[in-house]
Amino acid sequence: MGDDLFARLVVILRPKLEADADLAATPSAITESTPQSGSSVCSVSSVIEKSFSLKELELLAKGCGLKREGVNWGKEGTPNRRKAEIAAALAALEDGTVGDVAEPGLLTTDEEDSGNLAAVDPGDPLVEKLYDAFLLDDLVDLACRFGIKRRGVNWGKDGTPRRRKHDIIAALLAHHAQQQLEDLSPSDLIETEQGRTIKNQGMDRCNSDQPAETKQDIVSNEDESDAATEEEPQLQALVDLGHESSWCAYYVDDVQEEPHTGYMSRAAYRKRLQDAGLLQRDQDVFHIIASANGGPDHPDSYLGALGASFNRSIGCRFDALCCFIAGLEKTEKAVRRALEAERLYRSDPARKPRVYSKSPPVFYSENAYNLQAGRCLTGAELLERGRLTCYQACLRPVWPKLQSSRGLKEQQQQLQQ
Repeated sequence: MGDDLFARLVVILRPKLEADADLAATPSAITESTPQSGSSVCSVSSVIEKSFSLKELELLAKGCGLKREGVNWGKEGTPNRRKAEIAAALAALEDGTVGDVAEPGLLTTDEEDSGNLAAVDPGDPLVEKLYDAFLLDDLVDLACRFGIKRRGVNWGKDGTPRRRKHDIIAALLAHHAQQQLEDLSPSDLIETEQGRTIKNQGMDRCNSDQPAETKQDIVSNEDESDAATEEEPQLQALVDLGHESSWCAYYVDDVQEEPHTGYMSRAAYRKRLQDAGLLQRDQDVFHIIASANGGPDHPDSYLGALGASFNRSIGCRFDALCCFIAGLEKTEKAVRRALEAERLYRSDPARKPRVYSKSPPVFYSENAYNLQAGRCLTGAELLERGRLTCYQACLRPVWPKLQSSRGLKEQQQQLQQ
């Protein structure tokens, strides 16, 4: 486990160390590149902070000599015991410090090795998007669906990844890459091997003593062959993953488009469901996640994206029925989506204006109506709530006439008295 932590740290720090070595080789460029080096340290620090837990950062700090024996955290140049400060100290390490071999026993833990999982680049934009778009519970659900987390095997044991977002994402990408390799036919494998042979031959010819024009032609032909072979973008792999579960397809499909500046229209959302194959028969998309008159306060607004067959716009007080029909698993995910939408709205309210109303939205955490709609209802209470809602819905068109006629009767009675 200790060697694995140290190897992951070296992988993250390698681009920075190579850049520092290039700067040291060209002293004239040091003064020009000083601001960029500071920004690179900040980016590497954020990557380290996301890639390791606090316990792992403590072990790395001890192994690299940042935390000495007998010196408390935050004393005598030792960073404070916080992830951000330890990550910043590790990002500022020099090549000689990182290259030193850690002392035996410093980077050992009581946990068993989690297996040789395929490592992913934490700075990859695709990994960053996955890290931000999916909750840990969602990634755990995906790992169980694809057999990465087997029943009866604890997290971090017998090849199962640790229960952390970075490790589960790495395992999912490795699993999908293995599936794509198994789906290839023998002819495809032969063509792939031939392409690699031709590419290697072209590189050998390019490195040999040949005229400059021939080298340029080989490089241009190589670029064209690479462009022809890469027909599917890397994001398509995640779209394939998403077809196994409706909520994953919804979020992954959004990776390929520009971020939305407002609420999605119902027609666009219906088309999105149809393209993903999630629009079921007799399913309403009236009360949906992108609907401007819904909002993050309604958990049933998210049941359509989660594959619930019953998702009707029958009022916020009847969310209990929608959640009851959808089941506990989808309801829990819908509530998490409501809280996530609330977090996104509070982070930048100006980007998500209300379309049909100028009043601020009501959030799920404010518990405006959930004391009534969110609690467990008995069968009699559920039917009584249904009859009352249907009665009010039927009387809503004629309610003004009833009020006016009732007022006239009261006036006549007063005159008679």
